[in-house]
Amino acid sequence: MTVPVAGTAPATIPVPATAPAGSGVYRVVSMRTHDIRFPTSLELDGSDAMNPDPDYSAAYVVLSTDDGFEGHGFAFTIGRGNEVQTAAIRVLEPYVLGRDAENMGTLWKDMVHDSQLRWLGPEKGVMHMAISAVVNALWDLKAKRAGKPLWLLPAEMSPEEFVALVDFRYLTDALTPEEALAILRAAEPGRRGRIAHLREHGYPAYTTSPGWLGDDDKLRRLCREAISSVQIDAARVAGVNENVAILLLAARFGVPVCPHAGGVGLCELVQHLSMFDYVAVSGSTENRVIEYVDHLREHFADPVVIENGAYVAPSLPGFGATMHASSIADHSYPDGPVWRSLNG
Repeated sequence: MTVPVAGTAPATIPVPATAPAGSGVYRVVSMRTHDIRFPTSLELDGSDAMNPDPDYSAAYVVLSTDDGFEGHGFAFTIGRGNEVQTAAIRVLEPYVLGRDAENMGTLWKDMVHDSQLRWLGPEKGVMHMAISAVVNALWDLKAKRAGKPLWLLPAEMSPEEFVALVDFRYLTDALTPEEALAILRAAEPGRRGRIAHLREHGYPAYTTSPGWLGDDDKLRRLCREAISSVQIDAARVAGVNENVAILLLAARFGVPVCPHAGGVGLCELVQHLSMFDYVAVSGSTENRVIEYVDHLREHFADPVVIENGAYVAPSLPGFGATMHASSIADHSYPDGPVWRSLNG
């Protein structure tokens, strides 16, 4: 079985498949943001005892470069307050405009270490999720320019390049840069074989839908199993860089990673993280699965595909974050056609 079918409308204007040879330095020249909301509360999608009426939403950002590429990212929220999250993303504009967008480690640290913005966190909440949206858009941009899916990009980095992405200031009592290098170097010899395996077999998936629908026994079992695993989130921490640190910590202590997904586009993002963990960090899919929830896929240019209970490895360039232009226009809040119709 293959689900779902990708949409046909292009998400943005066409751009070159890869950047010209030798064009290593490029700069971000504009940032656009959108408050996008889907009225999922009408059918109670994703509702539970604590969140009875979520309208799944994305505080969405598009970064454009001086050589014609775009990077897309977003923070996931559940409706009211998405305008606050969108405003927080815009605050980060000075950190990316005019900057060399290839230097991912430096850009990430500059945003996370801003002493005044950290007061709004630190390292949590709206500001941290805003950094996630921008950082993930930068990675989407980097992968598109390279002409590769994001999962393959970090998987082909040297261990030294990989470690340079991580901020170790809070980690060295549990993980040092030297220990991280040792983990990555140990995984290097089998990278090519794991890439081939991933392309052929995909990555194991699971769903929590039976629990949402009332299968209490399965829900209890999943909760018990979750205690012994790490449930990363592609958009809740500060983007790819921080998730790299979490993956390295999990590998250091031998804890399997089983990501959270669902929401708006979280399945599209998190599959890349698990896949480069398998290829370049842990080297294993044993006791590891990615959550899958089948909704709102139709709004993405490169939606998740499930075959035989596994995520098919994405082949298109980017992070999978790009929404169709029509979906952005229709669901922009409060003036998009969907919301004008609902609000009379």
